[in-house]
Amino acid sequence: MAPCAPKMISNKVEIDKLNDSDQPWTAIVNVKEKQNPFSHYTKTQKMVFSDEMGAKVEGILFGQAVSIMGPRFQTCRKYRVSNAPIRYIKPEYRSRGLSKQWVIGIGTVVEEVNEPITILVTKEQYTPFDSLNDFTGVQDGFVGKCIWFT
Repeated sequence: MAPCAPKMISNKVEIDKLNDSDQPWTAIVNVKEKQNPFSHYTKTQKMVFSDEMGAKVEGILFGQAVSIMGPRFQTCRKYRVSNAPIRYIKPEYRSRGLSKQWVIGIGTVVEEVNEPITILVTKEQYTPFDSLNDFTGVQDGFVGKCIWFT
């Protein structure tokens, strides 16, 4: 008898309420950002997922998962993801203010959801150009230069 494909878990949760001890779980998410794969010690790819409440979580793929699972995820599309291991990101490795990540492996259950994407108003925090020197700690130099072509 052939092995059965894993089935999607039906109890849908909000991603900001998930913890590393929660199993089983399913979340419906949009892919907000998808980085190109890169190699550090191993091939890696990062993504940012958001749910319909606007909460965000980082998704990370390693090794074979980059080439097998990475192409399945497209930005601005909605997916149902189940039971990916959840890890807390050490403060020195956090980006975009995200403290949790899902490790998407080749065994993670992922299905595309053919529903319209919910357009969300998200809260972003930007630093005004006139405050960049304060933000970077550079007091006596330029943070960057702008060149205008007309």
